[in-house]
Amino acid sequence: MADAIAGRGNTDTALLAASEDLAADRHRLDELAGLFAAGAVTSREWMTARDPIHARIRNAERQLATVTDTGALTGLVGNAEHLREQWTLLGLDRRHAIIRAVLDHAVITPGTPGARELDISRVQPTWRL
Repeated sequence: MADAIAGRGNTDTALLAASEDLAADRHRLDELAGLFAAGAVTSREWMTARDPIHARIRNAERQLATVTDTGALTGLVGNAEHLREQWTLLGLDRRHAIIRAVLDHAVITPGTPGARELDISRVQPTWRL
């Protein structure tokens, strides 16, 4: 699942290229923010450079969501670290939609009689991606 959220789950060349482009644009945006913070670019230069990058990111996210039928993952593909940081802040409905988009089903294998806690190694997920 980590690979899927990071945009590396599908081996299709077009999806891989789109995921890499998305990651590259996010990196460009981070670099641009660093230049602005350092005073190397003005706010006008920042906005002029930022707007087309944002547009490409939104477009790539929409394309990836459409192609992979994972609209719940919009804004998350290629951004696993952000999801990890924000997970506890997401509402239950949003978490459910994300999990439903990536998890087909999970099999819980038999446990130890008398155990009172779930042994996570017994969970065998089957991923959609």
